Amino acid sequence: AELLEKGLITRAQFDAQRDALLSVATPPTPASTHTSGIRPGSSIGAYRIISTIGQGGQGVVYRGRHRVSAVSKREGGDVAIKVMHAQYAQNEEYRARFEREAELGMKLNHAGIVSVQNLVVDGGTLALVMRLAEGRDMSKMIGSETGPMPWNRAKPLFEQLLAAVGYAHE
Repeated sequence: AELLEKGLITRAQFDAQRDALLSVATPPTPASTHTSGIRPGSSIGAYRIISTIGQGGQGVVYRGRHRVSAVSKREGGDVAIKVMHAQYAQNEEYRARFEREAELGMKLNHAGIVSVQNLVVDGGTLALVMRLAEGRDMSKMIGSETGPMPWNRAKPLFEQLLAAVGYAHE
């Protein structure tokens, strides 16, 4: 962004670099790897699926809600449910990584890190239940909505990100 502001690169060059970085951060997922049979209204363990939030290379994230209202209230209402793609859930190495992610996520308590509340194994389905963090997608904010983010706006976001990463690595 600084190079663009100083006129050292063109807008087209900046956009091409941004698009390349974003495509690496969120690779497209082939249709054959998607979780199958999970639709709004279906269930994973004790959770009912409400809608799809997004998807990535490892799985699909859904908005869900515990079927018992008292538990749902204790969890703060809706939750995010990250369901590992079936092809990975059947691979022991990926399952072990996913389970480690759940174990570590349950131990972390930081405002900048989404907390993991539960690990659900439901038949061949493997899912993390996490606190639902509402907000806008950062990749949509950068470039497509606002263009390069000014430093005075980006700096506090990076400071929060670095604080969360630092906490996790401690």
